[in-house]
Amino acid sequence: MTMRDPIPNPQDAPPAPVDKLALPTDGGAAPVEFDPVVGEEAFLEKQAELEKMPPGDVRVPTCDLKGAAIVARDLVRALRAPARAAILAKLPAELMDGATVDDLEKYSWVVWYLMTKAQSADALTLNVKVDATLVDTSMKLRARMLGLLEYT
Repeated sequence: MTMRDPIPNPQDAPPAPVDKLALPTDGGAAPVEFDPVVGEEAFLEKQAELEKMPPGDVRVPTCDLKGAAIVARDLVRALRAPARAAILAKLPAELMDGATVDDLEKYSWVVWYLMTKAQSADALTLNVKVDATLVDTSMKLRARMLGLLEYT
């Protein structure tokens, strides 16, 4: 399609049935494995840029970060398919410069890496508060159950 070709109107063709939503990958590709070393390298590369963000621009994520990182990586793979890469290369630089897909890939690694680091930190912290009466009752019940086990 050239710039002079009319943009196809989706209403001109009957809608195709959709079994499930999927990215336009070129089929059969294995899922992307996330590598902590690559994630850390991407983070270290983008860390200075991230630290320059004004605090007011930082938002709490409202989506599944793991899913978003996976979708972004799959999208990068789809965009790098030769046919799609050729189309993207024709876009003006103000719409899509050569680093856009590479940046998307780096940031998907950064999101995945930081998400796993946060999950690891959360797993190591115990902020559980239990009522003292409940603990006392539980300990008495445990002692009683252990006594029953010894009796049998």
